[in-house]
Amino acid sequence: MTAFLLPLLAAAALAPAAVQAQANVTGSCVTGRITFDRLRTYSNVLPGSTPKLNVSTYDMIIDYASKNVEFPSTGGASLALIKDPSGKAATGTRVSTTRYILYGKVTARFSALSLPGAVTTFISMSDRKDEIDWEIVGKDLNSAQTNVFYKGIPEFALHGSTEAVADVSKPHEYTIDWKHNTLSWAIDGVVKRTLNKDTSISPLTPPGERWYPSTPSLFQISVWDGGASDSKGTSDWAGGAIQWGSRSNITALYEWIDIQCYDDHDNPVPKWPADATVNPDKKAAPSNQPTSNDPKQQGNAAVRVGAAPMALVAAAVFGGLVSVLAL
Repeated sequence: MTAFLLPLLAAAALAPAAVQAQANVTGSCVTGRITFDRLRTYSNVLPGSTPKLNVSTYDMIIDYASKNVEFPSTGGASLALIKDPSGKAATGTRVSTTRYILYGKVTARFSALSLPGAVTTFISMSDRKDEIDWEIVGKDLNSAQTNVFYKGIPEFALHGSTEAVADVSKPHEYTIDWKHNTLSWAIDGVVKRTLNKDTSISPLTPPGERWYPSTPSLFQISVWDGGASDSKGTSDWAGGAIQWGSRSNITALYEWIDIQCYDDHDNPVPKWPADATVNPDKKAAPSNQPTSNDPKQQGNAAVRVGAAPMALVAAAVFGGLVSVLAL
Protein backbone atom coordinates (compact mmCIF):
# COMPACT_ATOMS: atom_id res chain seq x y z
CA MET A 1 0.00 0.00 0.00
CA THR A 2 1.28 3.51 -0.84
CA ALA A 3 0.64 6.42 1.51
CA PHE A 4 1.60 10.07 1.31
CA LEU A 5 2.49 11.03 4.84
CA LEU A 6 2.93 14.79 5.04
CA PRO A 7 4.39 14.85 8.57
CA LEU A 8 7.22 12.59 7.39
CA LEU A 9 8.03 14.28 4.10
CA ALA A 10 10.90 16.31 5.49
CA ALA A 11 12.57 13.27 7.00
CA ALA A 12 11.80 11.01 4.06
CA ALA A 13 13.33 13.50 1.63
CA LEU A 14 16.65 12.90 3.34
CA ALA A 15 16.43 9.13 2.96
CA PRO A 16 18.40 7.37 0.20
CA ALA A 17 16.78 7.79 -3.21
CA ALA A 18 15.55 4.62 -4.89
CA VAL A 19 17.51 4.47 -8.12
CA GLN A 20 17.63 0.73 -8.69
CA ALA A 21 15.36 1.20 -11.71
CA GLN A 22 14.97 -1.83 -13.97
CA ALA A 23 17.52 -3.77 -11.95
CA ASN A 24 15.68 -6.99 -12.67
CA VAL A 25 15.62 -6.25 -16.41
CA THR A 26 18.88 -4.64 -17.47
CA GLY A 27 21.29 -4.72 -14.56
CA SER A 28 23.17 -1.63 -13.39
CA CYS A 29 26.84 -2.51 -13.62
CA VAL A 30 29.70 -0.04 -13.06
CA THR A 31 33.30 -1.18 -13.49
CA GLY A 32 35.59 -0.65 -10.51
CA ARG A 33 36.83 -1.95 -7.17
CA ILE A 34 34.73 -2.17 -4.02
CA THR A 35 36.89 -1.88 -0.90
CA PHE A 36 34.10 -2.10 1.70
CA ASP A 37 34.16 1.56 2.65
CA ARG A 38 32.02 1.76 5.81
CA LEU A 39 30.27 4.93 4.62
CA ARG A 40 29.28 3.18 1.38
CA THR A 41 27.98 0.05 3.17
CA TYR A 42 24.43 0.00 4.58
CA SER A 43 23.36 -2.21 7.49
CA ASN A 44 19.81 -3.54 7.26
CA VAL A 45 18.78 -4.43 10.83
CA LEU A 46 14.98 -4.44 10.40
CA PRO A 47 13.72 -7.98 9.66
CA GLY A 48 11.56 -8.12 6.56
CA SER A 49 12.53 -4.68 5.32
CA THR A 50 13.91 -3.94 1.87
CA PRO A 51 15.73 -0.60 1.94
CA LYS A 52 15.86 1.26 -1.36
CA LEU A 53 19.37 2.63 -1.61
CA ASN A 54 21.05 5.12 -3.89
CA VAL A 55 23.40 2.88 -5.83
CA SER A 56 25.51 5.90 -6.76
CA THR A 57 26.69 6.26 -3.16
CA TYR A 58 26.11 2.81 -1.64
CA ASP A 59 28.18 -0.15 -2.88
CA MET A 60 27.08 -2.89 -0.48
CA ILE A 61 24.32 -3.79 1.96
CA ILE A 62 24.62 -6.07 4.98
CA ASP A 63 21.48 -8.19 4.62
CA TYR A 64 21.40 -9.55 8.16
CA ALA A 65 23.50 -9.90 11.33
CA SER A 66 25.30 -6.60 10.81
CA LYS A 67 27.05 -7.01 14.16
CA ASN A 68 28.97 -9.88 12.58
CA VAL A 69 30.62 -7.53 10.08
CA GLU A 70 33.59 -5.38 11.03
CA PHE A 71 35.72 -3.01 8.97
CA PRO A 72 39.40 -3.34 9.92
CA SER A 73 41.57 -0.23 9.80
CA THR A 74 43.73 -2.05 7.24
CA GLY A 75 40.75 -2.30 4.87
CA GLY A 76 38.24 -4.86 3.73
CA ALA A 77 35.37 -6.45 5.63
CA SER A 78 35.65 -9.16 8.28
CA LEU A 79 32.67 -11.55 8.36
CA ALA A 80 32.24 -13.52 11.58
CA LEU A 81 30.57 -16.83 12.27
CA ILE A 82 29.58 -16.64 15.95
CA LYS A 83 29.01 -19.67 18.16
CA ASP A 84 25.57 -20.05 19.71
CA PRO A 85 25.89 -20.57 23.50
CA SER A 86 22.98 -23.03 23.49
CA GLY A 87 24.56 -25.25 20.87
CA LYS A 88 22.25 -24.26 18.02
CA ALA A 89 23.53 -23.21 14.59
CA ALA A 90 26.16 -20.47 14.70
CA THR A 91 25.11 -17.05 13.42
CA GLY A 92 26.61 -16.05 10.11
CA THR A 93 26.07 -13.02 7.92
CA ARG A 94 25.72 -11.96 4.27
CA VAL A 95 26.72 -8.84 2.36
CA SER A 96 25.35 -8.05 -1.13
CA THR A 97 26.13 -5.54 -3.85
CA THR A 98 23.50 -2.83 -4.23
CA ARG A 99 23.77 -3.04 -8.01
CA TYR A 100 22.55 -5.89 -10.17
CA ILE A 101 24.96 -7.16 -12.81
CA LEU A 102 23.99 -8.84 -16.07
CA TYR A 103 27.21 -10.37 -17.42
CA GLY A 104 30.64 -9.31 -16.24
CA LYS A 105 33.88 -10.49 -14.68
CA VAL A 106 33.77 -10.28 -10.89
CA THR A 107 36.67 -11.16 -8.60
CA ALA A 108 36.73 -11.30 -4.80
CA ARG A 109 39.93 -11.57 -2.78
CA PHE A 110 39.39 -13.25 0.56
CA SER A 111 40.67 -15.67 3.20
CA ALA A 112 38.16 -18.42 3.98
CA LEU A 113 37.09 -20.06 7.24
CA SER A 114 39.11 -23.19 7.96
CA LEU A 115 37.09 -25.17 10.52
CA PRO A 116 35.10 -28.21 9.33
CA GLY A 117 31.40 -27.33 9.25
CA ALA A 118 32.00 -23.67 8.38
CA VAL A 119 31.19 -22.42 4.87
CA THR A 120 32.59 -19.33 3.11
CA THR A 121 30.96 -18.12 -0.10
CA PHE A 122 31.23 -15.75 -3.04
CA ILE A 123 28.20 -16.10 -5.31
CA SER A 124 25.76 -14.37 -7.65
CA MET A 125 22.01 -14.52 -7.06
CA SER A 126 19.17 -13.20 -9.23
CA ASP A 127 15.57 -12.45 -8.32
CA ARG A 128 14.46 -15.67 -10.00
CA LYS A 129 17.25 -17.62 -8.26
CA ASP A 130 19.76 -18.03 -11.05
CA GLU A 131 22.99 -18.61 -9.13
CA ILE A 132 26.74 -18.94 -9.70
CA ASP A 133 28.87 -20.18 -6.79
CA TRP A 134 32.28 -20.28 -5.28
CA GLU A 135 31.90 -22.15 -1.97
CA ILE A 136 34.61 -23.24 0.43
CA VAL A 137 34.00 -25.79 3.16
CA GLY A 138 36.36 -25.70 6.10
CA LYS A 139 36.86 -29.45 6.17
CA ASP A 140 39.11 -29.22 3.10
CA LEU A 141 41.83 -26.59 3.24
CA ASN A 142 43.06 -27.25 -0.28
CA SER A 143 39.98 -27.05 -2.47
CA ALA A 144 37.15 -24.73 -3.44
CA GLN A 145 33.87 -25.74 -5.05
CA THR A 146 31.97 -24.26 -7.99
CA ASN A 147 28.32 -24.65 -8.85
CA VAL A 148 25.59 -23.11 -11.00
CA PHE A 149 21.83 -23.14 -10.53
CA TYR A 150 18.93 -22.16 -12.75
CA LYS A 151 15.63 -20.66 -11.59
CA GLY A 152 16.19 -22.00 -8.09
CA ILE A 153 15.52 -25.58 -9.18
CA PRO A 154 16.99 -27.97 -6.58
CA GLU A 155 19.58 -30.06 -8.33
CA PHE A 156 22.89 -31.29 -7.00
CA ALA A 157 25.97 -33.14 -8.22
CA LEU A 158 25.37 -32.56 -11.95
CA HIS A 159 26.72 -29.02 -12.26
CA GLY A 160 29.30 -28.69 -9.49
CA SER A 161 33.06 -29.17 -9.41
CA THR A 162 35.89 -29.21 -6.89
CA GLU A 163 39.01 -27.21 -7.72
CA ALA A 164 42.47 -27.29 -6.15
CA VAL A 165 43.77 -24.29 -4.23
CA ALA A 166 46.64 -24.05 -1.76
CA ASP A 167 45.40 -23.32 1.78
CA VAL A 168 42.03 -21.56 1.63
CA SER A 169 42.78 -19.80 4.94
CA LYS A 170 45.27 -17.64 3.03
CA PRO A 171 44.14 -14.82 0.68
CA HIS A 172 43.21 -15.90 -2.85
CA GLU A 173 41.44 -14.22 -5.74
CA TYR A 174 38.29 -16.06 -6.81
CA THR A 175 36.79 -15.03 -10.16
CA ILE A 176 33.41 -15.54 -11.82
CA ASP A 177 33.64 -14.60 -15.53
CA TRP A 178 30.04 -14.57 -16.75
CA LYS A 179 29.40 -14.07 -20.46
CA HIS A 180 26.34 -14.66 -22.62
CA ASN A 181 27.45 -18.12 -23.77
CA THR A 182 30.31 -19.14 -21.48
CA LEU A 183 30.88 -19.10 -17.74
CA SER A 184 34.34 -19.52 -16.21
CA TRP A 185 35.66 -19.85 -12.68
CA ALA A 186 39.27 -18.89 -11.87
CA ILE A 187 41.57 -18.82 -8.84
CA ASP A 188 44.44 -16.33 -8.71
CA GLY A 189 44.00 -15.64 -12.42
CA VAL A 190 44.10 -19.30 -13.49
CA VAL A 191 40.90 -20.59 -15.11
CA LYS A 192 39.79 -23.75 -13.32
CA ARG A 193 36.54 -24.51 -15.09
CA THR A 194 34.50 -23.30 -18.08
CA LEU A 195 30.82 -24.02 -18.75
CA ASN A 196 29.32 -23.59 -22.22
CA LYS A 197 25.68 -22.55 -22.37
CA ASP A 198 24.93 -24.71 -25.41
CA THR A 199 25.96 -27.90 -23.64
CA SER A 200 24.70 -27.05 -20.14
CA ILE A 201 21.61 -29.23 -19.84
CA SER A 202 19.60 -30.82 -17.09
CA PRO A 203 16.72 -33.30 -16.97
CA LEU A 204 14.90 -30.75 -14.81
CA THR A 205 14.83 -27.86 -17.30
CA PRO A 206 11.91 -27.42 -19.73
CA PRO A 207 12.56 -28.47 -23.35
CA GLY A 208 14.75 -26.02 -25.24
CA GLU A 209 16.10 -24.29 -22.12
CA ARG A 210 19.66 -24.46 -20.85
CA TRP A 211 20.89 -24.76 -17.28
CA TYR A 212 22.50 -21.34 -17.46
CA PRO A 213 22.05 -18.08 -15.50
CA SER A 214 20.74 -15.27 -17.68
CA THR A 215 19.09 -12.73 -15.36
CA PRO A 216 20.61 -9.69 -13.57
CA SER A 217 22.15 -10.75 -10.28
CA LEU A 218 23.48 -9.37 -7.03
CA PHE A 219 26.92 -10.57 -6.02
CA GLN A 220 27.07 -11.76 -2.43
CA ILE A 221 29.62 -12.83 0.16
CA SER A 222 28.70 -14.81 3.27
CA VAL A 223 29.72 -17.15 6.05
CA TRP A 224 27.37 -19.76 7.49
CA ASP A 225 27.19 -22.87 9.63
CA GLY A 226 26.71 -25.77 7.23
CA GLY A 227 27.54 -28.37 9.84
CA ALA A 228 24.41 -27.50 11.86
CA SER A 229 22.08 -27.99 8.90
CA ASP A 230 18.98 -30.14 9.45
CA SER A 231 19.90 -31.87 6.19
CA LYS A 232 22.37 -34.67 6.83
CA GLY A 233 23.64 -34.32 3.27
CA THR A 234 24.43 -30.63 3.78
CA SER A 235 25.96 -31.25 7.20
CA ASP A 236 28.19 -34.02 5.86
CA TRP A 237 29.17 -31.88 2.88
CA ALA A 238 30.23 -29.04 5.18
CA GLY A 239 32.19 -31.29 7.50
CA GLY A 240 29.78 -31.94 10.37
CA ALA A 241 29.33 -29.99 13.58
CA ILE A 242 31.89 -27.25 14.12
CA GLN A 243 34.38 -28.12 16.86
CA TRP A 244 34.83 -24.72 18.46
CA GLY A 245 37.27 -25.61 21.21
CA SER A 246 37.89 -22.42 23.20
CA ARG A 247 36.80 -20.17 20.34
CA SER A 248 33.52 -18.26 20.30
CA ASN A 249 33.82 -17.01 16.73
CA ILE A 250 35.81 -17.39 13.53
CA THR A 251 36.23 -14.80 10.78
CA ALA A 252 36.78 -14.60 7.04
CA LEU A 253 38.44 -11.47 5.67
CA TYR A 254 37.21 -10.14 2.32
CA GLU A 255 39.71 -7.57 1.04
CA TRP A 256 37.95 -6.29 -2.08
CA ILE A 257 35.67 -7.07 -5.00
CA ASP A 258 36.66 -6.12 -8.56
CA ILE A 259 33.93 -5.68 -11.17
CA GLN A 260 34.46 -5.54 -14.94
CA CYS A 261 31.20 -4.92 -16.79
CA TYR A 262 30.43 -6.43 -20.20
CA ASP A 263 28.19 -4.98 -22.89
CA ASP A 264 25.71 -6.98 -24.95
CA HIS A 265 28.61 -8.40 -27.01
CA ASP A 266 30.77 -9.34 -23.98
CA ASN A 267 33.14 -6.43 -24.55
CA PRO A 268 34.64 -4.89 -21.39
CA VAL A 269 33.09 -1.45 -20.80
CA PRO A 270 33.18 1.19 -18.03
CA LYS A 271 29.47 0.62 -17.31
CA TRP A 272 26.47 -1.22 -18.72
CA PRO A 273 23.87 -0.15 -19.60
CA ALA A 274 25.58 3.10 -20.59
CA ASP A 275 22.35 5.09 -20.13
CA ALA A 276 22.62 7.01 -16.85
CA THR A 277 18.84 7.15 -16.48
CA VAL A 278 18.75 3.42 -15.75
CA ASN A 279 22.34 3.02 -14.54
CA PRO A 280 23.55 6.03 -12.51
CA ASP A 281 27.25 6.79 -12.24
CA LYS A 282 29.15 6.18 -9.03
CA LYS A 283 29.47 9.30 -6.85
CA ALA A 284 31.18 10.27 -3.62
CA ALA A 285 29.11 9.44 -0.56
CA PRO A 286 27.99 12.42 1.57
CA SER A 287 29.76 12.50 4.94
CA ASN A 288 26.37 12.36 6.70
CA GLN A 289 25.03 9.47 4.64
CA PRO A 290 23.07 7.01 6.87
CA THR A 291 24.79 3.65 7.28
CA SER A 292 21.97 1.80 9.02
CA ASN A 293 18.23 1.66 9.69
CA ASP A 294 18.88 0.74 13.32
CA PRO A 295 16.18 2.47 15.41
CA LYS A 296 18.67 2.82 18.27
CA GLN A 297 20.75 5.25 16.27
CA GLN A 298 19.83 8.90 16.67
CA GLY A 299 19.98 11.77 14.21
CA ASN A 300 19.50 9.49 11.23
CA ALA A 301 16.67 10.52 8.91
CA ALA A 302 16.45 7.12 7.29
CA VAL A 303 16.25 5.51 10.70
CA ARG A 304 13.43 7.80 11.79
CA VAL A 305 11.45 6.85 8.68
CA GLY A 306 12.26 3.16 9.18
CA ALA A 307 11.12 3.26 12.82
CA ALA A 308 7.89 5.11 12.16
CA PRO A 309 4.45 3.46 12.57
CA MET A 310 3.49 0.91 9.91
CA ALA A 311 7.15 -0.17 9.68
CA LEU A 312 8.03 2.18 6.86
CA VAL A 313 11.00 0.67 5.13
CA ALA A 314 11.67 2.59 1.93
CA ALA A 315 11.58 6.05 0.48
CA ALA A 316 11.55 6.91 -3.23
CA VAL A 317 12.26 10.36 -4.53
CA PHE A 318 11.26 11.25 -8.08
CA GLY A 319 11.33 14.84 -9.24
CA GLY A 320 10.75 16.20 -5.75
CA LEU A 321 7.73 13.96 -5.12
CA VAL A 322 8.31 11.64 -2.19
CA SER A 323 6.30 8.46 -1.83
CA VAL A 324 6.75 6.35 1.25
CA LEU A 325 6.01 2.65 0.97
CA ALA A 326 4.24 1.23 4.00
CA LEU A 327 3.80 -2.38 4.89
